[in-house]
Amino acid sequence: MVTANSLITTVDTQHEDQIHDCQFDFYGTRLATASSDKTIRIFEVSNDKTTFLRQICQHDGPVWQLSWAHPKFGPILASAGFDRKVIIHQEEADGDWKPIYRYEEHKTSVNTCQFAPAEFGLILACGSSDGNVSILYNQDGGKWDAHTFSAHPSGVNALSWAPSADMGSLICEPTNAEKNDQKKRIVTAGNGNNVNIYEEVSYCVWQLEKELTGHNDWVRGVAWAPSTGLNRQVIASCDHNGEVRVWTKQAGVEWESNVLRKYNYPLWDVSWSVTGNVLAVSGGDNNVSLWRELPDGGWKCISDSEADGIQQGS
Repeated sequence: MVTANSLITTVDTQHEDQIHDCQFDFYGTRLATASSDKTIRIFEVSNDKTTFLRQICQHDGPVWQLSWAHPKFGPILASAGFDRKVIIHQEEADGDWKPIYRYEEHKTSVNTCQFAPAEFGLILACGSSDGNVSILYNQDGGKWDAHTFSAHPSGVNALSWAPSADMGSLICEPTNAEKNDQKKRIVTAGNGNNVNIYEEVSYCVWQLEKELTGHNDWVRGVAWAPSTGLNRQVIASCDHNGEVRVWTKQAGVEWESNVLRKYNYPLWDVSWSVTGNVLAVSGGDNNVSLWRELPDGGWKCISDSEADGIQQGS
């Protein structure tokens, strides 16, 4: 039986203010945490033991979100903060972290950042309260190339990359031609109550592919499910009104959505398991609900807090 309160260990981060994000690296052996105290802290995780390694002090305000790059690019971590900065950090041989790129062109808080699937190369997407999304491309020789487009005029709260069509199937490093043949897409969420899908139609040129409507309040979180080998795409989103939606698209059919549940409090984030069949939902009650998809396409809560603060969706 899977429960939401099967606590393995706790981490005393020693942050001096609220923690906004925590992210494991690809191997699950290191944990990065981001806080309103303007710092990032790195920990080594081994079984039930957590060891503090380094503190990163590069932001001038709260740090909202973190993203690890795939390890084939080396130990690289991106951070987004209230200070309008996106900073890409790299670990040096002595264990210290140094900034290798700063993007400071957003006009207000940068709320979200996420590295693209490794098959696309070293690419970072960022979303800001100024309504824009920035795509940062790493070029040969370490140079970074930034391109920005307007996504949600009232502010971008979250974004997520679509999985690569070839994710998990590439044994060797893809050629440039293979990279170009793979469609790059991201889904974004903002204060305009809508969820948008953007596609890169040519290098650095992004256009709106689909606007998904149905939410009645600010959409706080969005996550594209990992590829499961099925001939469909799945996106989850949640809003300030407590509604969770699961969007699905079969080949040749338009996107459809179902309300997974209606909670009695604002929801902040949705996150998929690596297998894409378990969805975590976090919200204003400081708890996390876990949901598993059933063979008939329905969803079942597999956490212990199913009955509290929840109304059945339609």
